Amino acid sequence: MPASQTAPLLRCFALCFALSCAATLGSAQTPASPQNLALPSDNYKEWASLSHRLEANPLDPQINHDAEIAVHQISSSPDFHTPLCSSFFTFFNKLTADGYPYQAQIYRLYTLGSATYRIETGKTDAYGTNLYAFDSILKAYSIMVHQEPNARQRVLEDLYVTTLKGKLPDYLKKDSTCK
Repeated sequence: MPASQTAPLLRCFALCFALSCAATLGSAQTPASPQNLALPSDNYKEWASLSHRLEANPLDPQINHDAEIAVHQISSSPDFHTPLCSSFFTFFNKLTADGYPYQAQIYRLYTLGSATYRIETGKTDAYGTNLYAFDSILKAYSIMVHQEPNARQRVLEDLYVTTLKGKLPDYLKKDSTCK
């Protein structure tokens, strides 16, 4: 197999591995524990700031580079965890199966959005975390399709329409892991 074909496969494998690690780490914490509510680090504030910058300019290479580093920091942090819903994995698997070229940006937005919810609100509930993260994805998606017409994707379009109709909260409430 040519190297040009193996690189995307390796990136996809690495991303899937990171998602599985994040899910394991995220579910290992009790959401209401005092340790889970402590937010002492300036790094955390930078993650939230970066999340908002990525939402505003999701295709900027430097912001994506910084976001990739932050996502690594979040996933390897021994004291910072956010709850993940299975809705995201279903959603992300569809993007992966379709070969969506901006799936890495979507994953970064989800991870940073999840962290930002906790950082900005101090809350760790799965529903609020994932609602905030999906909202972050969709803010950036609307900008992406204006900057890059080939950024359109059926699953994201459906989710965007769901949000425009005000039904994203209902969508997440159907997921028992988000309650």
